[in-house]
Amino acid sequence: MTVTALPGFGSVSSAPAKQIIPDAGVFAQTTIAGSVQGDSPSLYVPYIGTRAAASIVAEGADINESDTKPLELAIRTQKVAVLNVFSNESGAQSAASNGTAGGSGIDVVGMLTDGMKKTIIDKANAILWQNPAPAEGKPQTAPTGLFNYPGIIQGGNITDTLDPIVDAIAAISTNGGAPTGLVMNYGVWAYLLKLRDAEGRLIISPDVANTPTPALFGLPVHLDGMAPDGKILVNSVGDVYSATGDINIARTDDRYFERDSFGVRLTFRFGWGVPYPDHLAVITVNKK
Repeated sequence: MTVTALPGFGSVSSAPAKQIIPDAGVFAQTTIAGSVQGDSPSLYVPYIGTRAAASIVAEGADINESDTKPLELAIRTQKVAVLNVFSNESGAQSAASNGTAGGSGIDVVGMLTDGMKKTIIDKANAILWQNPAPAEGKPQTAPTGLFNYPGIIQGGNITDTLDPIVDAIAAISTNGGAPTGLVMNYGVWAYLLKLRDAEGRLIISPDVANTPTPALFGLPVHLDGMAPDGKILVNSVGDVYSATGDINIARTDDRYFERDSFGVRLTFRFGWGVPYPDHLAVITVNKK
């Protein structure tokens, strides 16, 4: 079977993921700690388990050794993949329309932008937010979604006020975190926009609702359809470490020979971890 790189990427079959899928949540809502390659790699990031307090020391005096315990965060990764099959006629038509030489394929940029890229982003975002935690007593083989991360602050339930968001921001700050944004899906955002005070006025100003980059309490609102229903994540980007691989792209003209078609495969490996889970919070919305 012959597998080749898609036209448009020269002799290589991979490209930096941030270049191909810059809107993926892993690039917007985490801190990239390194790159990964291979079948099932992990990235290990050192961090201080217990932060010791600094002290004032007189000139020439001994500086006492702090009682800190360096630890290591194991970032587990998963591979996201999509395989699409196209007729040779569609490839030839695309080539004719965009000027690809020889009628040998499709417009790579258009392909990734319109179809396969969206599929990869949606799946990557879904597991970033919603991957389940491992069952009790079972080893962790995949990263846990940030909304389900063990040790995260449980920030209460929003019914008719936004107070739980304020309380969660305060709790994270008290624990040493620095809240950077609010992650939610469009249904949750719609619920918040409909909240009214005792006099019937909207709690969230229409000016906030209508801006392309809304924010609440100074924190940007990151809207993602792959975030879970009925929940808000108060995120701290600097406390979520991730590892990403390249986007690997390949095409085969042999496997689907009898169908007069060709296949295009796209894969992306990534993972994440949180050394201080109490620097993040999850809030429920309208939980009965």
